[in-house]
Amino acid sequence: MRYLLIALILPMFAFAGKALDKSYYIRMEDHAKLRAEPSHESSLLDMAYPSLELLVVDEVDNWLLVEKAGQTLFMENGASYARLESGPRIETPYADLVCAEAPEFTPDDSYANGGYWSFNNNCQVIVRSPLKEFPSAAFERFGDAPLLEGPADLVNQVYNTLLRMLGEAPKWYAFVSNAIDKIIGYEQGSRYDTVSGDAYAHPHLKTVFISEFAAFTHGANHELRLAAVLVHEACHMYQVNTGMALVGDEYEIMCHALEYDFVDDMGGSRSIKGIAESALKGYLFFDW
Repeated sequence: MRYLLIALILPMFAFAGKALDKSYYIRMEDHAKLRAEPSHESSLLDMAYPSLELLVVDEVDNWLLVEKAGQTLFMENGASYARLESGPRIETPYADLVCAEAPEFTPDDSYANGGYWSFNNNCQVIVRSPLKEFPSAAFERFGDAPLLEGPADLVNQVYNTLLRMLGEAPKWYAFVSNAIDKIIGYEQGSRYDTVSGDAYAHPHLKTVFISEFAAFTHGANHELRLAAVLVHEACHMYQVNTGMALVGDEYEIMCHALEYDFVDDMGGSRSIKGIAESALKGYLFFDW
Protein backbone atom coordinates (compact mmCIF):
# COMPACT_ATOMS: atom_id res chain seq x y z
CA MET A 1 0.00 0.00 0.00
CA ARG A 2 1.31 3.41 -0.91
CA TYR A 3 1.66 5.88 1.91
CA LEU A 4 -1.21 8.29 2.48
CA LEU A 5 -0.38 11.84 1.45
CA ILE A 6 -1.26 14.27 4.21
CA ALA A 7 0.30 17.48 2.86
CA LEU A 8 -2.28 20.12 2.05
CA ILE A 9 -1.98 21.69 -1.37
CA LEU A 10 -2.69 25.41 -1.12
CA PRO A 11 -4.28 26.92 -4.22
CA MET A 12 -3.53 30.47 -5.30
CA PHE A 13 -6.34 33.03 -5.44
CA ALA A 14 -6.29 36.53 -6.88
CA PHE A 15 -8.18 38.23 -4.04
CA ALA A 16 -7.13 41.01 -1.72
CA GLY A 17 -6.13 40.02 1.79
CA LYS A 18 -3.39 38.03 3.42
CA ALA A 19 -3.16 34.43 2.20
CA LEU A 20 -3.28 31.70 4.81
CA ASP A 21 -0.07 29.96 5.76
CA LYS A 22 -2.09 26.75 6.06
CA SER A 23 -5.62 25.82 5.11
CA TYR A 24 -7.89 24.35 7.78
CA TYR A 25 -11.25 22.66 8.23
CA ILE A 26 -14.40 23.90 9.93
CA ARG A 27 -17.61 22.14 10.92
CA MET A 28 -20.74 24.27 10.57
CA GLU A 29 -22.96 24.79 13.62
CA ASP A 30 -25.65 26.75 11.79
CA HIS A 31 -26.76 27.66 8.27
CA ALA A 32 -24.75 30.21 6.27
CA LYS A 33 -24.89 31.75 2.81
CA LEU A 34 -22.12 30.99 0.31
CA ARG A 35 -21.48 33.72 -2.26
CA ALA A 36 -19.48 34.27 -5.44
CA GLU A 37 -17.54 37.26 -4.04
CA PRO A 38 -16.77 38.65 -0.54
CA SER A 39 -19.78 40.98 -0.51
CA HIS A 40 -23.38 40.87 0.70
CA GLU A 41 -24.41 42.14 -2.72
CA SER A 42 -22.68 39.23 -4.49
CA SER A 43 -24.65 36.35 -6.01
CA LEU A 44 -25.85 33.67 -3.58
CA LEU A 45 -24.58 30.38 -5.03
CA ASP A 46 -25.06 27.82 -2.27
CA MET A 47 -25.81 27.24 1.41
CA ALA A 48 -23.83 25.69 4.24
CA TYR A 49 -25.79 23.70 6.80
CA PRO A 50 -25.15 22.37 10.34
CA SER A 51 -22.59 19.51 10.57
CA LEU A 52 -21.20 20.24 7.08
CA GLU A 53 -17.39 20.22 6.97
CA LEU A 54 -15.69 22.79 4.76
CA LEU A 55 -12.07 23.43 3.84
CA VAL A 56 -11.04 27.06 4.40
CA VAL A 57 -8.41 28.00 1.82
CA ASP A 58 -8.15 31.78 2.40
CA GLU A 59 -9.36 34.65 4.56
CA VAL A 60 -10.33 37.90 2.83
CA ASP A 61 -11.15 40.74 5.20
CA ASN A 62 -14.21 39.49 7.15
CA TRP A 63 -14.87 36.60 4.75
CA LEU A 64 -13.70 33.01 4.47
CA LEU A 65 -12.99 31.45 1.08
CA VAL A 66 -14.22 27.88 1.46
CA GLU A 67 -14.22 24.82 -0.74
CA LYS A 68 -17.47 22.89 -1.17
CA ALA A 69 -18.06 20.13 -3.75
CA GLY A 70 -15.24 21.36 -5.95
CA GLN A 71 -16.30 25.05 -5.84
CA THR A 72 -14.61 27.89 -3.98
CA LEU A 73 -17.18 30.21 -2.38
CA PHE A 74 -17.21 33.05 0.15
CA MET A 75 -18.82 32.81 3.58
CA GLU A 76 -19.02 35.66 6.08
CA ASN A 77 -16.68 35.02 8.99
CA GLY A 78 -19.42 35.77 11.50
CA ALA A 79 -21.15 32.47 10.73
CA SER A 80 -21.25 29.89 13.52
CA TYR A 81 -18.69 27.10 13.10
CA ALA A 82 -16.06 25.10 14.98
CA ARG A 83 -12.49 24.93 13.71
CA LEU A 84 -11.11 21.41 13.20
CA GLU A 85 -7.61 20.07 13.03
CA SER A 86 -6.46 19.54 9.43
CA GLY A 87 -6.57 15.99 8.17
CA PRO A 88 -5.48 14.25 4.98
CA ARG A 89 -5.95 15.62 1.49
CA ILE A 90 -5.36 13.16 -1.36
CA GLU A 91 -5.26 14.26 -5.01
CA THR A 92 -5.66 12.10 -8.12
CA PRO A 93 -6.37 12.96 -11.77
CA TYR A 94 -10.15 12.38 -11.49
CA ALA A 95 -11.13 12.69 -7.83
CA ASP A 96 -9.73 14.14 -4.61
CA LEU A 97 -10.45 13.32 -0.98
CA VAL A 98 -10.36 16.06 1.66
CA CYS A 99 -10.94 15.10 5.28
CA ALA A 100 -11.40 16.89 8.56
CA GLU A 101 -9.54 14.03 10.22
CA ALA A 102 -8.21 10.65 9.19
CA PRO A 103 -10.63 7.70 9.09
CA GLU A 104 -10.49 5.24 12.00
CA PHE A 105 -9.77 1.51 11.70
CA THR A 106 -11.94 -0.86 13.75
CA PRO A 107 -10.57 -4.42 14.20
CA ASP A 108 -13.16 -7.07 13.29
CA ASP A 109 -12.21 -10.66 12.50
CA SER A 110 -15.34 -11.14 10.38
CA TYR A 111 -13.73 -8.95 7.68
CA ALA A 112 -11.15 -10.40 5.29
CA ASN A 113 -8.61 -7.68 6.13
CA GLY A 114 -9.21 -7.96 9.88
CA GLY A 115 -11.46 -4.95 10.24
CA TYR A 116 -12.97 -1.93 8.52
CA TRP A 117 -12.41 1.82 8.14
CA SER A 118 -14.97 4.39 9.29
CA PHE A 119 -14.96 7.79 7.58
CA ASN A 120 -17.47 9.33 10.05
CA ASN A 121 -18.88 11.57 7.30
CA ASN A 122 -15.90 13.92 7.60
CA CYS A 123 -14.37 13.35 4.16
CA GLN A 124 -15.53 15.13 1.01
CA VAL A 125 -15.00 13.65 -2.43
CA ILE A 126 -14.31 16.23 -5.16
CA VAL A 127 -14.82 14.74 -8.62
CA ARG A 128 -13.46 16.01 -11.93
CA SER A 129 -15.21 14.81 -15.10
CA PRO A 130 -13.15 12.41 -17.24
CA LEU A 131 -15.46 12.79 -20.28
CA LYS A 132 -12.78 14.37 -22.45
CA GLU A 133 -10.67 11.20 -22.13
CA PHE A 134 -13.13 9.21 -24.26
CA PRO A 135 -13.55 9.45 -28.06
CA SER A 136 -16.46 11.71 -29.00
CA ALA A 137 -17.74 9.06 -31.41
CA ALA A 138 -18.43 6.81 -28.43
CA PHE A 139 -21.35 9.07 -27.48
CA GLU A 140 -22.61 9.90 -30.98
CA ARG A 141 -23.62 6.65 -32.68
CA PHE A 142 -25.49 3.59 -31.51
CA GLY A 143 -23.93 0.18 -31.70
CA ASP A 144 -26.03 -2.96 -31.93
CA ALA A 145 -28.00 -3.67 -28.77
CA PRO A 146 -25.97 -5.97 -26.48
CA LEU A 147 -26.99 -9.63 -26.41
CA LEU A 148 -28.55 -10.59 -23.07
CA GLU A 149 -28.17 -13.92 -21.30
CA GLY A 150 -29.03 -15.25 -17.84
CA PRO A 151 -32.05 -15.66 -15.54
CA ALA A 152 -35.24 -14.27 -17.08
CA ASP A 153 -35.93 -11.68 -14.35
CA LEU A 154 -32.39 -10.34 -14.56
CA VAL A 155 -32.45 -10.23 -18.38
CA ASN A 156 -35.73 -8.29 -18.23
CA GLN A 157 -34.22 -5.86 -15.74
CA VAL A 158 -31.18 -5.21 -17.97
CA TYR A 159 -33.44 -4.84 -21.01
CA ASN A 160 -35.68 -2.29 -19.24
CA THR A 161 -32.63 -0.41 -18.03
CA LEU A 162 -31.18 -0.17 -21.55
CA LEU A 163 -34.58 0.95 -22.84
CA ARG A 164 -34.71 3.70 -20.22
CA MET A 165 -31.21 4.84 -21.16
CA LEU A 166 -32.18 4.94 -24.84
CA GLY A 167 -35.17 7.16 -24.05
CA GLU A 168 -33.74 9.42 -21.35
CA ALA A 169 -29.98 9.48 -21.98
CA PRO A 170 -29.28 8.39 -25.59
CA LYS A 171 -25.63 9.48 -25.52
CA TRP A 172 -25.04 7.10 -22.60
CA TYR A 173 -26.92 4.30 -24.34
CA ALA A 174 -24.55 4.87 -27.27
CA PHE A 175 -21.58 4.77 -24.88
CA VAL A 176 -22.70 1.39 -23.52
CA SER A 177 -23.84 -0.19 -26.79
CA ASN A 178 -20.64 0.78 -28.60
CA ALA A 179 -18.47 -0.80 -25.91
CA ILE A 180 -20.42 -3.93 -24.90
CA ASP A 181 -21.47 -6.80 -27.16
CA LYS A 182 -22.93 -9.10 -24.50
CA ILE A 183 -24.32 -8.78 -20.97
CA ILE A 184 -24.60 -11.95 -18.89
CA GLY A 185 -26.73 -11.92 -15.77
CA TYR A 186 -25.69 -14.41 -13.11
CA GLU A 187 -27.19 -15.69 -9.89
CA GLN A 188 -25.03 -15.73 -6.78
CA GLY A 189 -23.22 -19.08 -6.67
CA SER A 190 -23.63 -19.73 -10.40
CA ARG A 191 -20.80 -20.69 -12.75
CA TYR A 192 -20.46 -17.00 -13.69
CA ASP A 193 -20.02 -15.91 -10.08
CA THR A 194 -16.24 -16.11 -10.17
CA VAL A 195 -15.46 -12.78 -8.48
CA SER A 196 -16.96 -11.03 -5.51
CA GLY A 197 -17.98 -7.81 -7.26
CA ASP A 198 -21.47 -6.78 -8.39
CA ALA A 199 -20.28 -6.63 -11.98
CA TYR A 200 -17.10 -7.10 -13.96
CA ALA A 201 -15.96 -6.65 -17.53
CA HIS A 202 -14.08 -8.89 -19.94
CA PRO A 203 -12.76 -6.21 -22.34
CA HIS A 204 -11.34 -8.52 -25.01
CA LEU A 205 -14.66 -10.37 -25.30
CA LYS A 206 -16.64 -7.10 -24.92
CA THR A 207 -18.73 -8.93 -22.30
CA VAL A 208 -20.05 -7.71 -18.95
CA PHE A 209 -21.26 -9.94 -16.11
CA ILE A 210 -23.99 -8.52 -13.85
CA SER A 211 -25.08 -9.96 -10.49
CA GLU A 212 -28.55 -10.00 -8.97
CA PHE A 213 -27.19 -7.71 -6.25
CA ALA A 214 -26.25 -5.04 -8.79
CA ALA A 215 -29.64 -5.26 -10.47
CA PHE A 216 -32.15 -5.48 -7.66
CA THR A 217 -30.94 -4.34 -4.23
CA HIS A 218 -30.89 -0.55 -4.38
CA GLY A 219 -34.48 0.42 -3.66
CA ALA A 220 -36.58 2.57 -5.94
CA ASN A 221 -33.49 3.62 -7.88
CA HIS A 222 -32.38 0.08 -8.74
CA GLU A 223 -32.81 0.69 -12.48
CA LEU A 224 -30.69 3.85 -12.35
CA ARG A 225 -28.08 2.06 -10.23
CA LEU A 226 -27.86 -0.75 -12.81
CA ALA A 227 -27.48 1.82 -15.60
CA ALA A 228 -24.58 3.42 -13.68
CA VAL A 229 -22.99 -0.04 -13.34
CA LEU A 230 -23.23 -0.54 -17.12
CA VAL A 231 -21.64 2.86 -17.73
CA HIS A 232 -18.87 1.96 -15.29
CA GLU A 233 -18.10 -1.36 -16.98
CA ALA A 234 -18.27 0.20 -20.46
CA CYS A 235 -15.70 2.70 -19.17
CA HIS A 236 -13.32 -0.20 -18.46
CA MET A 237 -13.85 -1.47 -22.02
CA TYR A 238 -12.76 1.87 -23.46
CA GLN A 239 -9.79 2.09 -21.09
CA VAL A 240 -8.40 -1.21 -22.34
CA ASN A 241 -9.37 -1.01 -25.99
CA THR A 242 -8.11 2.56 -26.50
CA GLY A 243 -4.90 1.91 -24.55
CA MET A 244 -5.34 4.58 -21.89
CA ALA A 245 -2.16 5.18 -19.89
CA LEU A 246 -3.45 4.76 -16.33
CA VAL A 247 -1.73 3.59 -13.17
CA GLY A 248 -3.11 1.29 -10.47
CA ASP A 249 -6.51 2.30 -9.15
CA GLU A 250 -6.76 5.21 -11.58
CA TYR A 251 -8.70 2.67 -13.65
CA GLU A 252 -11.41 2.43 -11.00
CA ILE A 253 -11.27 6.07 -9.91
CA MET A 254 -11.87 7.26 -13.48
CA CYS A 255 -14.88 4.98 -13.98
CA HIS A 256 -16.49 5.92 -10.66
CA ALA A 257 -15.96 9.59 -11.56
CA LEU A 258 -17.64 8.97 -14.93
CA GLU A 259 -20.70 7.67 -13.07
CA TYR A 260 -21.14 11.20 -11.67
CA ASP A 261 -21.49 12.59 -15.22
CA PHE A 262 -24.07 9.94 -16.08
CA VAL A 263 -26.10 10.45 -12.89
CA ASP A 264 -26.09 14.23 -13.44
CA ASP A 265 -27.54 13.71 -16.92
CA MET A 266 -30.23 11.45 -15.43
CA GLY A 267 -31.36 13.96 -12.82
CA GLY A 268 -28.58 13.87 -10.22
CA SER A 269 -29.75 11.14 -7.81
CA ARG A 270 -27.89 11.75 -4.54
CA SER A 271 -28.30 8.12 -3.43
CA ILE A 272 -26.67 6.72 -6.58
CA LYS A 273 -23.85 9.24 -6.36
CA GLY A 274 -23.41 8.18 -2.75
CA ILE A 275 -22.66 4.61 -3.82
CA ALA A 276 -19.94 5.81 -6.21
CA GLU A 277 -18.64 8.23 -3.56
CA SER A 278 -18.29 5.43 -0.99
CA ALA A 279 -16.23 3.41 -3.46
CA LEU A 280 -14.08 6.44 -4.28
CA LYS A 281 -13.33 7.07 -0.60
CA GLY A 282 -11.97 3.54 -0.27
CA TYR A 283 -9.82 3.70 -3.40
CA LEU A 284 -8.50 7.16 -2.61
CA PHE A 285 -7.68 6.58 1.04
CA PHE A 286 -6.22 3.09 0.85
CA ASP A 287 -4.13 3.34 -2.28
CA TRP A 288 -2.83 6.91 -2.69
